Amino acid sequence: MTQLDTNAALADLAVALPADALITDLDALESDRTGGHGAPLAMVRPTSEAHVAAALRWATRYRVPVVTIGNGSRLSGDVVTTGALIVSMTSMATIVIDHRNQIVVAQAGAPSVIVTDAVKEIGGFLPLSTSDAATIGGDVALDELGTSAAVVEMRVVLADGTALRVAGPLLADGKVSLGALFAGAAGLLGVITEITLFPYVAPECAVHATFTDAIAAADACVELAAARTGGAITLTRSPGGGSTVVLACDSAKDAPFVADVYRALGATSVTTDDEVDATLPSGTTLPFAISVPLTRFGEWFAGVAAVEREQGVAIAVVAQPEDERLRPVVVHDRDDDPAIDAAYAALATLLDLAQALELEVSGEIRAPRTARTWLAARLGDCVAETDQRMKLALDPLGLLNPGLVY
Repeated sequence: MTQLDTNAALADLAVALPADALITDLDALESDRTGGHGAPLAMVRPTSEAHVAAALRWATRYRVPVVTIGNGSRLSGDVVTTGALIVSMTSMATIVIDHRNQIVVAQAGAPSVIVTDAVKEIGGFLPLSTSDAATIGGDVALDELGTSAAVVEMRVVLADGTALRVAGPLLADGKVSLGALFAGAAGLLGVITEITLFPYVAPECAVHATFTDAIAAADACVELAAARTGGAITLTRSPGGGSTVVLACDSAKDAPFVADVYRALGATSVTTDDEVDATLPSGTTLPFAISVPLTRFGEWFAGVAAVEREQGVAIAVVAQPEDERLRPVVVHDRDDDPAIDAAYAALATLLDLAQALELEVSGEIRAPRTARTWLAARLGDCVAETDQRMKLALDPLGLLNPGLVY
């Protein structure tokens, strides 16, 4: 569009939104973290689903790409924002607690830490990010901690402005869940505006252990899984190799046994408390999980340590051993461009490691540019074509989060 056309188009958008919802001052946008590459056209801060729908209808009419953000805490940085309309969800942050039905309804921009407090108020537990910058919409859209398993339903706006209410994975009951398409798709298929959560029953306690290396921590996970202790296990490998294992015990009577297992396998410290927090380290992460059998955790962690040494980066790994999902995170300053480039190079090497070990990968639909070559070679053209068909069915003009698809 020419500058004249751009001004006319933005004036058209301004008519459909409240006066303070549209920002066109590029200097203001530059200071606002968008997490992508290139100067955006404008930013919308909607306060309702109707505003989101209006913005997307406008974007479709004028063929303007759309990038949806929360607080920019974990965007891969691979999104192309040049000439894009940024939709910032942070002004949609209402949370409603339904004590009678034991559910929490949250708009997508609600901070995850506040949603966590709401969940605790009804005696529940959810694996949400503990970062102050994270939002519930981001947690569900990326699904890095398996949050979507507790989603009853969600509201989504498609690229053409159509608003939907779809069942979440929790209500799928073996059937196809439309909500499961949007959870984990990183905003490629639609913009999540509201999430209804039915939290897990809160565990009675959590037993934490610290190990000097991740391989010993992995051995502890194998031992606990074999003992069939009730509760979810989370293993976090810290940069440099030290690790923590947390078992959220369904029953407090299991805590002494769990502590004994930790100590027998060389834990340097063991503590028990009433709080369970799922923490995702801050940095650049793969937008999908690597599936590693419990018995091969040690092999994977040895490879991660080698990448750290050879490339001079700091790599954390978050794992849910019960479903064998691991997520590597290269930890760095989010404002350090050279460090971000080094992070992508390291993640590409980790994908090569996964291929060498013949491991499976989930979440192909939102693969960043750095991983596409690897995925095409590993998964074949059929998977790429299937992903493209899914994307085109819901976003035929390819406007949503450009740069994250094949």
